[in-house]
Amino acid sequence: MADSDQFDSFNAHAGDPEARATAGRAIRRLEEIASVLTQILGESEATALFRRSILLCVKSFPWMKGSGPGFHNSMDLNALEISIAQQSAEAADAGARFLLLTFQDLLAGYVGTSLAEQLMGKPTQNDAT
Repeated sequence: MADSDQFDSFNAHAGDPEARATAGRAIRRLEEIASVLTQILGESEATALFRRSILLCVKSFPWMKGSGPGFHNSMDLNALEISIAQQSAEAADAGARFLLLTFQDLLAGYVGTSLAEQLMGKPTQNDAT
């Protein structure tokens, strides 16, 4: 899909302006994290952590199902951004926070709490998005 088509698709499916803003912040944060992690862990390991985070979030936020990367080895966040943006502002915020905190917990289990906090900062409910 061309970039303009993805943008049009995003705008057509996006609801609440606050949810769109939350989606944008969460995706920017995930992109920052992915950039660092792929250099340290490699793309496949960073993608696996992201994929696992999505799977753990689906129980509480079923709208995230199908939002993770496909079976290819990449961290394409477009579908996740659209999924977050389609929610109410409250659901988008809660889901994005839960995803980022879940990702950080998994990362801490993989590389240790100290390094995870250096990479992502200390996990807090208020600073997740």
